[in-house]
This record gives sequence, C-alpha cells and structure tokens, in this order.
Amino acid sequence: MNLTDEPWIPIIRDDGTRERVSLIALFKEGETIRDLAVNPPQRVALMRLLICITQAALDGPQDEKDWFQSQKNLAQNVIVYLEKWGHAFELYGSTPFMQAKDIEPLDNATLDKLNFNLSAGNNSVLFDHQASPSGRVHGPEWCALMLLTFQCFSPGGLIGTTQWGENKTTKTSEHAPAIEGSMIHTYIRGENLLITTWMNLLTKKMIAEFPGMNFGRPIWEDDNILKGDPEAARISTASYLGRLVPLSRAIFLNKNKNFTLANGLSYPKLPAQREPCATVVRRGKGKNEKDIYIAVNLSRHPWRELSSVLSLSKTSIAGGAACLRHLIYIKSDRVDIWTGGMAADKGKILDVAEWNFSLPIEMLNKTELLVYEKGVELARKGEYSLREAVKAWYQEMAVDSKSISYEKALMSYWALLDKQYLVLIRCISSSEPLGQAWFPIICRAMNTGFSNSCPHTTPRQIQAFAIAGQKLRLKKPED
Repeated sequence: MNLTDEPWIPIIRDDGTRERVSLIALFKEGETIRDLAVNPPQRVALMRLLICITQAALDGPQDEKDWFQSQKNLAQNVIVYLEKWGHAFELYGSTPFMQAKDIEPLDNATLDKLNFNLSAGNNSVLFDHQASPSGRVHGPEWCALMLLTFQCFSPGGLIGTTQWGENKTTKTSEHAPAIEGSMIHTYIRGENLLITTWMNLLTKKMIAEFPGMNFGRPIWEDDNILKGDPEAARISTASYLGRLVPLSRAIFLNKNKNFTLANGLSYPKLPAQREPCATVVRRGKGKNEKDIYIAVNLSRHPWRELSSVLSLSKTSIAGGAACLRHLIYIKSDRVDIWTGGMAADKGKILDVAEWNFSLPIEMLNKTELLVYEKGVELARKGEYSLREAVKAWYQEMAVDSKSISYEKALMSYWALLDKQYLVLIRCISSSEPLGQAWFPIICRAMNTGFSNSCPHTTPRQIQAFAIAGQKLRLKKPED
C-alpha cells in the first residue's frame, strides 16, 4: 500500500459526507475538504505529517512574506514533492514508511497495541469485549493511521530489545515528542483543510528562534535514519522536520496480526527543545522555577489557560504556539482555534480531550489578553472565597478539619463557569466591563457551589449555613 495514492486519511467534505483519501487526493481536493474526521491524537499526528510534507516541499517558507505568498501554489508544489518521494511512502516492503530498516524481527506485539483505544499490552480497556491474546486482523489503511499516531504519542516504559542495524536497542523508552508533559497542542483551523495546513506552517525565521533546533529534513529523506545510524539520528532529532514526524519506536510491520516493537530515537525534552505547537509557561519560584507545558487536564477546561495559549512571546522559550503569529497578518474578525491532546501518567494512557475556541482576533492583543487574565483571576478569587465558606460551615458543624471536602463545591462552581466562559470572551470583544456581565456569573457560581455542598435543612445546619455564607464575598472589579 502506498500512502500517496491509496485512501487512508479520514476526512469530512463540505457537504458533510465522510470518506478516506490519499495524501495526493487530500492536497488536490483540499479546498472541498472541511476537516479531518479523527480523534485528538490522530488529528495531531496527521497535522504534523501534513505540515512536515508541505514544509519539505516548499523548503520553507523563509519568512512571513514568503509564507503569505506560498498559499497560491501550495497544493501543486506538494503534489510534485509526493510524486518524487512516493517510493518512501510504501507501508510495506524494503523501505517501509516510518519503520525501522535492517531490524531483527521480534513479532513481540499485536497490531491492537498500535491503537490506544484497544486492550493490548498495557492498554487495559474495560469495554473492549473483542480483545484476545492473539490480537485482531486490521487493514493497511488502519495500520497506516495507527502507526503514525503511535510514533507521535507512544508513552515511555519498558520495551522489547532487538538488533537494529549495528546496534542493539535499549530496554527502556522515553515518551514520544507529542506526549511529553501531556501537552496541549494548538492549531489554527481555516475554512478548508488546505488553508488549515497553510496557516499552521512555521517559517525558518521562527524555527531559528527555538533553542537547539534547526529546519532539517523528514526522516523518509534519509535512509541512514531508518537503518539506526547514530549520527543521522542525532541530526534528525535536533531538527524541526525530523521532530514533526518522529521515529520514536523501532517498528516493523508485517501483514499478519503481530509486529516488531522496540525502542527508537530519543528526542530532546524541555528546556533543551520545545514543541512549536504547544504552550510553555514558567512556573515556580526561585530555584524551583522551570518551564513546563500546559497539559491536558481532564478536570480543568483550558479556557482558564487561554491567555497563555494565545501568548505570542518571542523573547524566551515560554509562550503559545508559534503559528498564532500568522494571525496578525490575516484580515478576519474571528479565528477558530483547536486545542487538544492526550493525558498520560508515566506509561499509562489516561484519556484524550479536545476543545474548540471561536475567538475575536483582538484577543491576540496584549491589552485584551490582560483583561481576559483579570477575568480568570477574578474566578480564582471566587474559588478561594468558596473554599473559605465551605471550611467555615464545617467548623460551625464541629467537623474535624481533616474531614473537610471541597470537591463537590468546586466541581459545581467550575462546571457552571465552564459553561459560561464565552461571556468573558464577549466582554473582551465588546469592551464590556467585567463587573457588568462576568462578576454576577461568578457570584451565582459561588452561591450554587456553596448551596450544593453544604446542607441546610436542620436548625443547626441552617445556622452554620448562614454564618459561613458571610465568607462568600468577592470585590467587584473596577471598570
């Protein structure tokens, strides 16, 4: 199966129909393709592949001017590139795509392991009733998508060892680049998939600003990387294009239920390098201060971190996705931002999540982001006030301090705000004072959380509720 001319990428058309397309068809018909029809990790992996192919075909763009002009002939240039390198996109054979050459076969894993949703190896899924020790048979289009996703998101841990070229693989593996720190990935979404790909390209000038990173070239352009050559691996892992489509696991597929799985290349982590599509923030104080990725948090909606996600800082490793800088040059009132990723705890996959934000373009300005951050800070102050009220209720009820539970109150509080955060965004776009629309919502959420978590039916409970309720105080922000 050749990935350039055989369908394997799930997409959704402008008319709502779903189908699979090849890489060449995707770029030929990109203006009629609305979006990818995949889950969050698959979306990230496919976006990385499309961006890598496009930037390799353009050998750039060099700067913002070159980026803006590249849209005109983007599809044509990519198709020419794919036709030239089509032999490197064979899923099976002597030069298998994203797989290790000259590797000693192990057949130590079932194909099910490539899909994080299936029960195989360490992936324990409660409702996967078709799981079996021998695994299942999957088609080549399934294998292609899962292989790409697995190379980007495979968590670290113990792994089988085998001979790869002249070296033996190690028995421990690190996280693949796209799952480090359970990072949230950020992409701009355009009116069709071709524009989406174009808007997320980075210029060589941007890439030069990232520490320890050069432009480089894709892994399929250097046969020595696939053979496990240490020097070729070192050069590839330090490059932007080499990191976009990684070879984090030494994999060799065959056409039965099993495949060979061993450790692949190790990619630099923060602070030596950073993922350009992720958001890095500086947390901690003094000696404990360090740069970390904003992570996929299954209990926290990312609107609370939106000011960091939209940050366009160029002065340090911290900041949002570099592609957002293009929006300064786009003549549009609103922008569609996609964020998502996979949460992992060491070698265990927890869950996947994604969020979409339709935002006014003005929110990229520092002044508007500062106002937005004040709105988020006001919500955090409301949380503190709610905690104090709940604590006071337990004290009035003479409950041991170790038994105090804030979970129910805070879940109720943030659930209400998660549904209403668009009001805060509208305050920014309409220049409406925070105290006029956002402040009353926070107050209602505080009262709801307090009422839901602190019973007030018996006389004693009513007295404790009335006394503790006085702690629910929040200063109204100035206009």
